[in-house]
Amino acid sequence: MNTINLPYNSNDAHIWTHNDPDLELIEPRILVSINRNYLVYGRKLGRPSLNHQVTIVNHGEHPVAFKVMTTDNYAYFVNQVHN
Repeated sequence: MNTINLPYNSNDAHIWTHNDPDLELIEPRILVSINRNYLVYGRKLGRPSLNHQVTIVNHGEHPVAFKVMTTDNYAYFVNQVHN
């Protein structure tokens, strides 16, 4: 019976180890710029929020995901421009 003496995590069927791994996950550098320094916008109670435009530019080779979170019940729309 073989014994593993290295650090590992077990999830029933999979074992991760640093000793001769089958594959290595490489995280790409995130090269993204945004045209705002402060992304918190206020509004007066009882009035809809104003229109705000935020531009996110991906300067890298890999796609970038982002999430828009709001704290009110108004609908917001995100426009996408490719290339």
